[in-house]
Amino acid sequence: MEGNIVATKEVGRTLRVHIIPTETGDIFMVASPSFKDSCDLHAQATVDAIRQKDFNNVSMLMLGGYFHHSGKYDELVDVLVERLKLVDQGRKPTIVLTAACNQIADGHSIKTAITKLKDLANVVALANAGEFRRLLGKDKDWRPTDRKPTDEEYQRANERALNYAHRKLPEVKFVVTNGEKAIHIVCRRGVSNGYEICRPIGIVDNTVGAGDAFAGGYLLGLQHALSEPQGGRLGSVAASKVKSTK
Repeated sequence: MEGNIVATKEVGRTLRVHIIPTETGDIFMVASPSFKDSCDLHAQATVDAIRQKDFNNVSMLMLGGYFHHSGKYDELVDVLVERLKLVDQGRKPTIVLTAACNQIADGHSIKTAITKLKDLANVVALANAGEFRRLLGKDKDWRPTDRKPTDEEYQRANERALNYAHRKLPEVKFVVTNGEKAIHIVCRRGVSNGYEICRPIGIVDNTVGAGDAFAGGYLLGLQHALSEPQGGRLGSVAASKVKSTK
């Protein structure tokens, strides 16, 4: 379809209209959000707000995945570092980072953010199993080139990544979801055996938003001092609502 677009008209800062002719002579005008523009505007407003924030009065801040697409993520992290250095000694707010997709997990920005923030805040990083392995640089060598990996190979790869995170980054809490299998928590105390999830009723084809829903439920549990299994369960209940067909 992209090759058929004969004109694109910008309407304000947040909308594009694509004019598309077809072989039958019909012409469609399709409106779509101008994601980059609107994303940049919101991200810059966030950077400006963080620059003025007193983090002695902040218990938790989450950097969602959309910041990566704005081009403002690195600037936001640097501003956040400046503000966190002013926090009273002995008090650390929780900063939550999400890998959000494989492309982000492979990139340098979230890895740099973890390095810069881990001594200034209680860093919690959320990712699914694949994103988690990519984040640690552990998602290439284990894959067979001539066949689909077995369940045992997949499980061993995940276990190696979990143990690696515990050894190399004990200051960071990693919350790792693994599809329909389980949730693992990696923190200074060790690696959990895996907490049972709430299974959805049927599964929809498009599960976009399930990760954000899980994060919201889990972090709500964290804020209310629930146990890790309870928080994971709350997150999985929220995610199952996105993934369920009923």
